[in-house]
Amino acid sequence: VYHEGMVHKLSGDGAWKRRYLCIFRTEATLSPHQEEGSGSESQFGNAAAAGGRQRQSSVQYEYKLLIAITKDTIKQQCIVAPFSEFEDVFPVPPRYAGSNAENVFSVVYRTGAKRLAFQAANALEQSLWMGKIQIALGLEDEEESSAVEIPL
Repeated sequence: VYHEGMVHKLSGDGAWKRRYLCIFRTEATLSPHQEEGSGSESQFGNAAAAGGRQRQSSVQYEYKLLIAITKDTIKQQCIVAPFSEFEDVFPVPPRYAGSNAENVFSVVYRTGAKRLAFQAANALEQSLWMGKIQIALGLEDEEESSAVEIPL
């Protein structure tokens, strides 16, 4: 698990529903061609184009977004989407978020036909989620991330 927590997700009927959101990260298996430093990352452009994969210090990760009602129900009922399906994440101003909700961010599918809107508990959590998603998409490096860790 790369990052997890409870957020609110905007449902199709316009209601905000509490959901467990998780960015799951695994080490991807590299082919010998990729391990030799052949520059294979450059042909992908970013991690989203590479199937949600990103290299970090010679380790390549694969990311998936998991959405469930709670952490406990993740094995029974869960929506899983690889980051290769997503293109971007951005903050949503309250006037466009529905019900004037604050701390909303939206994840955009590559097709542009669908977006997932989530509401974080506060601006700091919103920034953290967006930073982690940008890293998973390959839009930002983990070492250079502006995401701030929230102490528990």
